[in-house]
Parts: sequence; C-alpha cells; structure tokens
Amino acid sequence: MIQAWRGGCGEALTAAVAMQLMGSMLIVTVLTLASMGAGWLKVQDQHRQLSTYQPIQAMVAHAEVRWLGRGKYTAAIEYRYRVNNQEYTTNRLAPLLPRGDKDWAEKVVKDHGEGSFVSAYVNPADPAKAYLLRQARYWPYGLVLLPLVLVGAYLKPLAAGGFFQRQPSATLTERGGWYRIEANSDAATRMWVAAAAALLWYGYGVFSFMLYMQTLRLVGGSPEPLAIVSAAVYGVLGLIPVWLAVRCLRHHSRFGRAEVLSTLAEPHADKPIIVRVQQPVTGRALVAQMTGSLVCDQRRGLHSQRLFSNSFTFAQNQQLHRNQVLADELTFEVPPKKQRPSSACNRWQYPRIDWQVELLIRLHRGPQYRTTFPIHVLPPAPSTGD
Repeated sequence: MIQAWRGGCGEALTAAVAMQLMGSMLIVTVLTLASMGAGWLKVQDQHRQLSTYQPIQAMVAHAEVRWLGRGKYTAAIEYRYRVNNQEYTTNRLAPLLPRGDKDWAEKVVKDHGEGSFVSAYVNPADPAKAYLLRQARYWPYGLVLLPLVLVGAYLKPLAAGGFFQRQPSATLTERGGWYRIEANSDAATRMWVAAAAALLWYGYGVFSFMLYMQTLRLVGGSPEPLAIVSAAVYGVLGLIPVWLAVRCLRHHSRFGRAEVLSTLAEPHADKPIIVRVQQPVTGRALVAQMTGSLVCDQRRGLHSQRLFSNSFTFAQNQQLHRNQVLADELTFEVPPKKQRPSSACNRWQYPRIDWQVELLIRLHRGPQYRTTFPIHVLPPAPSTGD
C-alpha cells in the first residue's frame, strides 16, 4: 500500500528504499561472511600445523631483528634442515607471523644465534614447508568474532529506519464492526528473539574460545592479553540481549497482549482517527503513566524524524491487579492540511511517511514498555479551496 502524502512516486520510492537497504544488508552480510570465513581458514590452518608438523633439527644461517612499523618488530631468521638427504632453506618463523616489541624480537634472535642448532617443525607431506617457533596466535579468532559485533551495531539503526516494520494491516472483528490493528511485535515474541540471540551469541563465543584454548594446549602456552580482553568485551556485549530478554519477560509477566481497534481499516488524514485501546493486566504493577499516541514519522533511508504526535493519558499513578483490563476510546485529531508535513519526491533521499499508534507504559521505579501498531492513513481528497 502507498503511505499518505507521497506525491505520485510513492511506490517507486518504497521500492528504492527497499533496494537501498537490501543492498546495504547484502554488503554487510558479504563482508561478515568473508571475514568469518577468512578467520576460520586461518584458525584451521594454524591448528593443523601445530598438531601435524613434526620436529626436526635445523641450523640457523642468519638472524636479525626486523622493524614492521608502528612500534612492532619481528625476528627474521633463515635456517636450513635436511629431510631424506635433501636440504631445504626457509625463513618462516611460525604458523602465523608473530610480532611484538623490540625486546621480544631481540630475545628471539639471541635464542637463535647464527650457526646454532635449533628445533624446527616440518610438514611430513611437504618437507619444503616448515616453521621455527611453536606459537599460537589469537587474532584469527578475533577475526571470527568481530563481524558479529559489527552486525549487531548495524541492525539497530536499520531496524529503527523502519525496514523491519510490519506493513500496516487491519482485520475486521466481530465487535460492532471495529478493525483490529496488528502490532509490530509483542513482549513474548521479543523475549524469545532476544533469548535466542543471547544463546547463539554466547554459544558461538564459547565454541571459538574453546578452540583457542585447545590450540594453546598443543603448544603449552598461555592466553594472550588480547584474547582475555576480547573474551571479556564479548561477554559484556552478550549481556545486551540477555537484558532485553529479562525486560520483555518482566513485561510479559505483568501485561498481556495489547489490542488496538479502529473504526476504519484505512482512515483518512482529513478526519479524526478513532481507536479503542485495550491492555490486559496479568500481574500486579504500579503504573506511573500509560499513554496512547498517534504519531507520524518521516523516514529517509535509515534516518527517522518525528513530524508530530498526538497523545492521551488513560492511566496514571494507578495500582493494577491481575485480570484487570485497561481500556479507553481515543480520538486523534490530525493537523490541518497547511500544517501537515510535505514529502517531496527526491531521488536520493527517498522520503516515506509512517503512521502508527503507540502504547507506552511507564512503571514506578521500573522500565518503560512501548508497543507500536502501524496504521495505513489515506491521503485527504484534493480540494480546490485548500
């Protein structure tokens, strides 16, 4: 359906917005999968080398400290070894290039002086491949986990931009010809989605960190400081969906599924919009304020601007009890036509007008809960006198 006040290009703009957001999602998805795929390949390759390469005696031919830039150094060591009476020469230091400060690099060079015999590790299937230091690096695991943080940060403004909003719809009920407006989502749905997100987040993180610890056991090393910090940050970020799930659970334990009814399935913008709000109560709650609002937002891509809001309070400083139903009939006046927001067709900004009824519950010493009901408002009929 075409939202109100889109001129003659509403459908084209809606399609353009969808294509723009889908394109952005596709880019983020491709980059995320590419980063995670590259990380897992490095993780698997490092673990394979540490678990399958066999020790062999090698002689150091040359060793020096090499500066990598930005205060990082590595040890450039060339060494020779023989397998099946054939001599090989390589300068590979570890399964993944290690780096550190200058003191670390100097110590590695000192421990592998020129002409000394040291232990190297060679690939039994391909003797030309070998490494000198049996070390495990953490950064491939960070490459696996980091994209999830970026996706989580990207989804919030994307959802706020309206891409995941339910299309306005109304269903005829049997109660005097009223039309039921479907909500975007209820507390129970949001609770299960948040719980599933938290479970996947922690499950994926624990699995990755266990693989890292298993790799460390192969070399007898201890976790890098970066690994400890990353695990702590990752764990703290996972508390966000946990908090959302608990918050929705508290709401679900006190309030049932709200219902908003309208006298018309598609009201006109030049007439008052009459709705009936019904909020079942399933547990004791002290409500500071409960309001119903008709709001109008203008969206351009991922950005949203509140154009106007018309609100009514139908419960304030009230102790609610189980099996109680809060209900009220609200009449919303739309601003005069000359004060209504315009939405000129702009190819690059893609304006879109969204109407919705908002139900907001504020608890005493508790969080506030918001449920939105998108509604399709038809534009007023053209008038020669206006």
